[in-house]
Amino acid sequence: MLFYMDISISQHTQHPAWYHSNFLRVAQMQFQDFKKTYRKFYGKFENYKRFKLFQSNLVKINYHNSNPNRTWTMGVNQFSDLTDEEFEQTYTCNIDTFDSTIGEQSRKRISESFLEKIPNRVDWRQSGVVTKVKDQGTCGSCWAFRATEQLESYAALANVSKAELSVQELVSCVPNIRNISSGGCRGGNDWLAYNYVKLFGISTSEQYPYTSSLVNPDRDMVICNHNIKKPAIGIQDFGELESNDLNAVLNHIANVGPLGVQMGGAKFLHNYKSGVLKCNFDEPIKFSHAVQIVGYGTDSKYGDYWLIRNSWGKNWGEEGYFRLSRENICGQKLFSNETVCGMCGILYRATYPIGLYKIP
Repeated sequence: MLFYMDISISQHTQHPAWYHSNFLRVAQMQFQDFKKTYRKFYGKFENYKRFKLFQSNLVKINYHNSNPNRTWTMGVNQFSDLTDEEFEQTYTCNIDTFDSTIGEQSRKRISESFLEKIPNRVDWRQSGVVTKVKDQGTCGSCWAFRATEQLESYAALANVSKAELSVQELVSCVPNIRNISSGGCRGGNDWLAYNYVKLFGISTSEQYPYTSSLVNPDRDMVICNHNIKKPAIGIQDFGELESNDLNAVLNHIANVGPLGVQMGGAKFLHNYKSGVLKCNFDEPIKFSHAVQIVGYGTDSKYGDYWLIRNSWGKNWGEEGYFRLSRENICGQKLFSNETVCGMCGILYRATYPIGLYKIP
């Protein structure tokens, strides 16, 4: 069990020698605990390198947590031996926005901007339509997890199935538009995933289990295994809400079901532990992560939030979830003049499958 070290920045300033010796001692103890908890094994040189990075992250954690105005808390997690760059490169994914392959019917954006009567709090986990938190590992497959999670939720809502569906089939079989070949560890999007399911259906995870958790995206991708594919679920179409529409997202989550979204500011998730996360818009938004909004609520101290399921395992964050501020601020998309709204650009594009059915 990881313990938390709290050596404040003020102590560092007032007693630098005391701080340094105690920080190093506690950091060494916590690093050993970290390696045991997360089963980290390094060679001698790598161990020294990772310990230095671990120390650096501890400094960030303590500095952030010393701010009395913070709305979220940092803490040690499985990524605490990585730089921000390593973390984003390995555990997030390229969210492709290229969608010229999508049919006009599916590309049509749906306006739900009117607000029906909505409750103050919604959590679709309590309705039994949200499957367990999964772990994408080192494969940049967050886009496939988002699509699969949505398919599972809407299959359950339609009383079609409560089975877990195959992320691996999407990772291995959906054409990757960056490489013009199979291999979703380099990134993708849920529009391509949904179109694949419209054409071919999708297997259960039991039939086609996930094997890409340790795939290096720079190596050859896993080839689609046509011999084990056995489609269990199909869809008729999928919808996309009007871009940047807060009321549409609220209305849909309150009255229809969860939503698949993309977000920027993934680096803020690097050391996230708990609380209501806030990104900043100092730089244009680069979408690099895909997640599922499964509800919303209000924290008595930190205000309105979205409840979001991640794909980094149940030991990350708040048992695999994080809360993101519902503050409706806007910024600019990277390499574009497009406006993106919602914390971390979360309202930019929200999608969901339509017309799920069981394949005999």
